[in-house]
Amino acid sequence: AVQCSSRMGSERATAANVEKMEGLARQAAAGGARILVFPEAALTGYVSAPFLHTWHAEGRRLPPGSGLAGIDPQGVALTPDAEPVRRLARVAGELGVYLTIPFVEAGGDGRDFN
Repeated sequence: AVQCSSRMGSERATAANVEKMEGLARQAAAGGARILVFPEAALTGYVSAPFLHTWHAEGRRLPPGSGLAGIDPQGVALTPDAEPVRRLARVAGELGVYLTIPFVEAGGDGRDFN
């Protein structure tokens, strides 16, 4: 498993996450790892680093008392053929490793999936 934090909420955050994940994948592969597992939704982010924001779909409740503010994933959620996903797939092929690429996935019906 590769432990890392990730940014969330924008395309710029996703781009920063790609850079970080690629660097960590290269480091782990150089150390002999062959199966790399990143944390949940590492590519698009899951919860903001100071634990103030989380993904939030309209019409769904945030946990009472959590203190979290919601960010709508529309426009940030990715499809499996999105360039950030394809880039990490190319890195995995180049390094000869298996790599999980966890992200918030945009569903075709307007719903997003984790």
